[in-house]
Amino acid sequence: MDIARIRSSRFLTKEDCGQGLVLTIDYVEEGANIGTNDEPENGFVLHFMEPDTKGMVLKPVNANSIADILGGITETDQWNGQQVMLFCDMSVSFGGKRMGGIRVRPAPAYQEPAAPVAPQRPAAARPAAPQARPVAATPQRPQAAPQRPQVAAPALQRPAPARPAPPRPAPPVQDPYDQAPPAPWETGADDASGPI
Repeated sequence: MDIARIRSSRFLTKEDCGQGLVLTIDYVEEGANIGTNDEPENGFVLHFMEPDTKGMVLKPVNANSIADILGGITETDQWNGQQVMLFCDMSVSFGGKRMGGIRVRPAPAYQEPAAPVAPQRPAAARPAAPQARPVAATPQRPQAAPQRPQVAAPALQRPAPARPAPPRPAPPVQDPYDQAPPAPWETGADDASGPI
């Protein structure tokens, strides 16, 4: 027996979740005492429809995960009747120490509830609900609420790359020894100026 089971808690713990626990959301209780009697602390508790299931302390990481799983629904009143899977993630750290904690992922083989159920409050009697079932299968994402159709962006037309200009031919190199001496009429000298 794991000694972690000796410690009792009013809320779900990582040990309660194991490899995966599929539960149906009932409601979120705001302002609940999530601390101890010695150190009270107000917070949020996620309650489930399955009988004899403890509530889960709802922190921002798991609240955002549930909203993402449910297709971006951030209003907790709209979570009623939706199924999620709770599991123990051993990479969760607390106070700089890896201790593990509860995380949320989509429930496998998601099924729509038979009929919408109004959220139940603690004072009201809860109707019988399906039992929690441990699951070890790989989860699949539930069918989310209809989303806006995605429109393909128009293809960008990129101009064809410019071809490099052909190299210019090098100017001919003139060797001074290859040139013929200038003709006398090109130099302006006449025949009379030479020696006699």
